[in-house]
Amino acid sequence: TEIYTLSLHDALPISTGTQKAVPLTHRNLTTNTAQTVHAQGLTSTSVLFNGFPTYHTMHLNAAVLAGAEQVLSTTAGIELAARHGVTHYYSLPMRLAALLDAPTTAPTILAFLSGGSALPAGKAAQLSERFGVPVVQGYGCAEASPLTHFNRIDDPRPGSCGQPVAGTECRIVDIETRAVVPTGTKGEVQVRGPQLTPGYLNHDNTAFDADGWFRTGDVGRMADDGHLYLVDRLRDVFKCDNFLVAPTEIEAALRRHPAVADCVVVDVPDPVSGAVAHALAVLTDSADPEAVRRAVNANLPSFMRLVRVRPVAAIPRTRHGKVQRREIRATLS
Repeated sequence: TEIYTLSLHDALPISTGTQKAVPLTHRNLTTNTAQTVHAQGLTSTSVLFNGFPTYHTMHLNAAVLAGAEQVLSTTAGIELAARHGVTHYYSLPMRLAALLDAPTTAPTILAFLSGGSALPAGKAAQLSERFGVPVVQGYGCAEASPLTHFNRIDDPRPGSCGQPVAGTECRIVDIETRAVVPTGTKGEVQVRGPQLTPGYLNHDNTAFDADGWFRTGDVGRMADDGHLYLVDRLRDVFKCDNFLVAPTEIEAALRRHPAVADCVVVDVPDPVSGAVAHALAVLTDSADPEAVRRAVNANLPSFMRLVRVRPVAAIPRTRHGKVQRREIRATLS
């Protein structure tokens, strides 16, 4: 007899916009726990700092299976980690970024492990340099219990969310035709494995095909060595002059400008191009948004260029640090 737990997940872009209940079986959860322990090299001598909300059960379960000590904290606590001899420091991106101003270090830490949302590459590089250890992240979703990929601590690939965990397959398909695309080509990420939910509760299951492949709703590309690089959410990418544009790629270009502290890019409808890129940006006091826009656009292809950069005091985010692109888009349209 299977034992089920339920998780809520935001609707895929192809659905009605309501939340879906995701039943996870005992097999789903125990399998993914074992996959996590294996991928992250956890043992009974590991000491985990868990800075995630307690409803994120993945690392709670993994620590129990590995027989590892676990330190629970709701804040960025490098002093606490140092006191307990933490080896694996897990936390949300915004909490990890706060460690850049930490007055001390923790010499026992082997790696920082980011989850919940993407940690900007620049912040990850600064954190790695500050503490002298890799900063890695994985990938997954509620439907996968949740881990499907992990970037290895002993072989980190900056910008990648890693290779599939044991027993898991991944492929990239064309967004429109659903045909598998060549290595290195952008498309929708699909996964298959024993940690996948049997299907949504009282809801259509068109996100799963007859062969067990699940449509994640994320856009990415696969490297020759199987490492996955995410580009954006399917609902966030847009077409400008019939070119597929990922807002996160424009954001990366914006963040490289010395006057930009933070930013978010969304699409705004355009009668000629279909959609064009607009940005909200936290700028230094003396920065001219128009000058920033021109400088960034000089290094972008025409279909990715920003039409406007609007200065703001802060970028709206959820308490987990995720950008609410849908709400921002509505204010700009």
